[in-house]
Amino acid sequence: MTEEARNDLAPHGVLRAGINEGNQVLVSARSLDGGPDGVAPALAAELAGRLGVPLQLVPYPSPGVLGDRAGANEWDIALLAADPARATAMDFTSPYAELPVTYLAHAGSGITSPAAADQPGQIIVATRGSAYALWLEAHLVQATLVRPGSAAEARELFAAHEDYLLAGLASSLAGAARQIPGTLVLPGHFMTARQAFACPPGHPAGLAFLQAFVTEAITSGLVAGLTDRFGVGQGLNVAPVPE
Repeated sequence: MTEEARNDLAPHGVLRAGINEGNQVLVSARSLDGGPDGVAPALAAELAGRLGVPLQLVPYPSPGVLGDRAGANEWDIALLAADPARATAMDFTSPYAELPVTYLAHAGSGITSPAAADQPGQIIVATRGSAYALWLEAHLVQATLVRPGSAAEARELFAAHEDYLLAGLASSLAGAARQIPGTLVLPGHFMTARQAFACPPGHPAGLAFLQAFVTEAITSGLVAGLTDRFGVGQGLNVAPVPE
């Protein structure tokens, strides 16, 4: 199975891992050479070791760009949030981590909970291609969704309009609240970003190996240990062991 998986996941003799640098929980540090580091790159390195091949990280500025490059032969696996909208272009494992997603609001907005956000006239800003933007596209009924191309653009748009809401990972929004006066993170969450491994369709041995790796990474405490190592335990919940 390992040889079949190696052929599926590292056909060029190296594991090319697509990394979403826009996720500041899972990519929370920089390596000595300036590359991405954190829980996701460390998991990719562990996987490469299990396969017995070198690792090449392929960073992308956002999950949307990473997902859009599926089929471009730039990466062999990807670490990003699983979503039905992406499942036509890649196969996902079960999640290894779950990240709560909520809104940042201006203090005078009158919105006090995520459940109250979907109302007529409400503008919600979410980075295009993010797991939460895809979720909102499918679930919003009354509010209007605006999708800038980057997290920085989303924050700027939100900051300029006191009646807008900004969707994002709860931990990232806490940092944004410290930078934008008069804002607060709404308690609770409206969804969780289910972080998983992905590979191109049609690689059953590779997908099975990835799924076994995710299960072992959860049960062995590897994911929990990495969250402690990188100090991101407040923004990340280790996913339940898959059934």
